[in-house]
Amino acid sequence: MVSPVPPDVDAPRRFVLGYRPPLDGVRGFALISIMVFHSFLNTSHPVPVPGSFVSVDMFFALSGFLITTILAQEWLAKGRIDLLAFYIRRALRLFPALIVFLLLMAVLSYLSVFVGDMSFVRRQIVWTALYAQNWHEVFQPGLSALSHAWTLSVEEQFYVIWPLVLWGLLALRRSRVVTIGLVVGLAVVSALVMAVVGEGSSVTSNFHAIYGTDARAHGLLLGSALGLAAAFGLFPRAERRWPMFVGWVGAAYFAIGFATFDVGSPFNTRGVYAAAGLATVMIIFSVVHEPDGLLARAFGSRLLVAAGRVSYGGYLWHLPVFYFLTEDRTGLSYWPLLVLRFVVTFAFAYASFALIERPALRFKRRFERRTDAVDHNVVVAPGVTMPETQ
Repeated sequence: MVSPVPPDVDAPRRFVLGYRPPLDGVRGFALISIMVFHSFLNTSHPVPVPGSFVSVDMFFALSGFLITTILAQEWLAKGRIDLLAFYIRRALRLFPALIVFLLLMAVLSYLSVFVGDMSFVRRQIVWTALYAQNWHEVFQPGLSALSHAWTLSVEEQFYVIWPLVLWGLLALRRSRVVTIGLVVGLAVVSALVMAVVGEGSSVTSNFHAIYGTDARAHGLLLGSALGLAAAFGLFPRAERRWPMFVGWVGAAYFAIGFATFDVGSPFNTRGVYAAAGLATVMIIFSVVHEPDGLLARAFGSRLLVAAGRVSYGGYLWHLPVFYFLTEDRTGLSYWPLLVLRFVVTFAFAYASFALIERPALRFKRRFERRTDAVDHNVVVAPGVTMPETQ
């Protein structure tokens, strides 16, 4: 039998993912940043951190890293990827909370709870259920309480396609560097698609650059390349200190970008989004390699980890909450309104986690036993990475 392991993989140095709280913290940070960016919708105040929109690429890069690490570890141990079990696990992790969310959104839309065109909201509910909301945004753009669901569609389309592509790449049995290089090459192509399409003069082309799966896949693919490097044992040995510096460079990119980037800038599609994915990969690499370092401890803080654990529900519910809790309805503005929106959003997030997501994990574990080579302590979803025992 031909070994599934690439010829230059050093088995003793293979990476074991395990549960790493700082990775939950990265998700929590991304969620809070996106919520801050959206927090001043339907208000008369400017966004205090105008560049925080780039944190959506933190979701993409982290998801790519986690998914690919788990799938690659399964391939290296068993010589195959159980695609059926993978897709069932994804469905059990994502569908229950999403179905409840969409059903409630449908009821609220018919009660005309939200401002704006309710028929548009109902169409977005359908496209979100089909995980094609991002392409709906391309061809029928508009703002509503479901506009944020485009990211879920991009990730789910990636989850459907990427395991097949990854299987094909691993089946080639090329060297580690070649395999990772091919993934990086795909990321570069995606970034170029974003840049080229974003130069178009039509509204459709501009929205394609922002919402199109082909144009936004670079963040997921950069995370996937890092996941392969980890699974192949390419992370440097623990005594090396330069990975800590790499992580701080990535963090500095977000710190500077949050204060200076403009959501309407043409430079966003010319490299700003792609650089955000790369900066996230640098952060992930650093906190995984240096779990006791200052950056890992910062992302591993209780607040960020707690937010990361419930970030799937938090991401689902934050925009509808923001659309409902307006200045006119609440009589509040600016920071008091922001605090109220955050409190209500996380109340929904924890309810979703406790009442819907956690019970669904009991069924999901049955299919994780079928992939005994995979680290069972990690659950991957667009909104959360948590210990399976939680």
